[in-house]
Amino acid sequence: MTSALLKITTLCIASFLIISCNNTEKSDKKTDQTKDSVQTDSVQNDTVVTDKDYLALGFELMENESFGDLKIGLKAIEVIKLFGKPDKKTEPEQWAADGDYHQVWTYTKEGFDLDIIGEKEADLEIYCITIYKPCKLKTKKQIGVGSRLEELKAAYKESIDTNIAGGDIIIAGSLYGGMTFTLENDKVVNIFIGAGAE
Repeated sequence: MTSALLKITTLCIASFLIISCNNTEKSDKKTDQTKDSVQTDSVQNDTVVTDKDYLALGFELMENESFGDLKIGLKAIEVIKLFGKPDKKTEPEQWAADGDYHQVWTYTKEGFDLDIIGEKEADLEIYCITIYKPCKLKTKKQIGVGSRLEELKAAYKESIDTNIAGGDIIIAGSLYGGMTFTLENDKVVNIFIGAGAE
């Protein structure tokens, strides 16, 4: 009887030890999986933090940037007060992309073109701006025609999309809204602010 009880007790203890070891292994695996999961989440969170919304940055630039007094949304009547009548004007044309009427006002001596939208005279306003030589106007970050590539990169480093920047074109924001800088010999020759693509 005592021998049988001893065998049963030994079996129970052995079973308990085996079950405990298995549970410890499972617990360790769960802990490792949790650690892996936390590290993966951390990496994903880092990626989310470092990813930039270039479209949003571009729209912010379009809203806040200007060339001197010229900025998107400025009424055409104000443009005339500042710079007089344009040297050339295209006929208003309705774009299928946005349904608005567009015309281009060219100020040759000042070195800029304005895409003006609107149907009625009182509603006309700037939709896009392009500056080129001999324009002396600069952005709020003091970049203009003739600025060096290093100055441009330093001024707009937070907004430049390095995935599409390259060669002689630098884009701050996105093609769908923002600023496009054209360079020759590492110097800015043309700056466009607005929506480059619909």
